[in-house]
Amino acid sequence: MWGLETTLVVDDSRVYRRLLCMILKPFSEKVLEAANPAEAIARIDADADINLVICDMVMEGGDGLQVLEHVRARPEPRPRVVMVTAYLDPQATERALRLGASAYLPKPITIRQIFDALRRDSRRERRGLERCRCSGRARLLDRDSDGSLVFDLYDISLTGAFLETVGPLLLGAELDLRLEIAGREGDVRARVVRVQEPSWIDVPGVGVEFSEVSDDAENAIRAAIDDAGRTS
Repeated sequence: MWGLETTLVVDDSRVYRRLLCMILKPFSEKVLEAANPAEAIARIDADADINLVICDMVMEGGDGLQVLEHVRARPEPRPRVVMVTAYLDPQATERALRLGASAYLPKPITIRQIFDALRRDSRRERRGLERCRCSGRARLLDRDSDGSLVFDLYDISLTGAFLETVGPLLLGAELDLRLEIAGREGDVRARVVRVQEPSWIDVPGVGVEFSEVSDDAENAIRAAIDDAGRTS
């Protein structure tokens, strides 16, 4: 289980702030509060011990992206940011993740969701540099279908990949996939974090983040990365 140093909860609802503080207190050395983006930014600048910010997206006096942008502009070490919202917005989700949010979670959130998000973020951080462009396929595993839906697979790492699609997949969709790369196979669970529309220069597709990677899938990806390194 994670041990947090100082956590900052940012929400314009006093009731929800207090609820989150109560949830976080057993796992944090200190829990601070802010009621709006300006107050949150001031606290972050004043306290170098803050290593996690849990921030509402929609607030009076601004939005949570102001806080996220301020954090990402700071030099390392900087706190991780988990965005939360009562209003799901695919465009806001994509922008928050692109700006470096550890997660974008719908309210109400649990302590397990927070720790799972931090664990995935750390995994991305450790493995994100191991990446390659490769030819492969990703087959959708669905108990209610024959499993015949197959995507071309590009630009893969141990944390995610790009899938060429012929039809739309919704941002945030959870997918069980079987990767097939150079004769090796393995299963992953993935979430759609980016949608790329077709254009004259770009193929249509989605960026997915892996939340679970089987040993076979990890071995297949590592082998593809090694092969790409030897031929580059």
